[in-house]
Amino acid sequence: MLSSTKRRRSVLERYIQLPITADILMARAEERARLRGASFDEACQSLVASLSVRDLECVAEELMQLSCGDDMEARNAVTRRAMTTDG
Repeated sequence: MLSSTKRRRSVLERYIQLPITADILMARAEERARLRGASFDEACQSLVASLSVRDLECVAEELMQLSCGDDMEARNAVTRRAMTTDG
């Protein structure tokens, strides 16, 4: 029953332009992986590639807030780690 409700919600979200959140991004990735038989990582990569810079920034900030809160030292460490693994 819950998975049926999630699928219906996902279909509605495609037609209603909601601000992207980490939860919505993960739900879409899970659905895309299931429907296309792809891995979760592949589904995430294709979704991230289709997002606008603004949407990516919103999701990144949400994830940063969830993982680090207001701890600026932890935020700086995450940013440094991301910069060194990015290039």
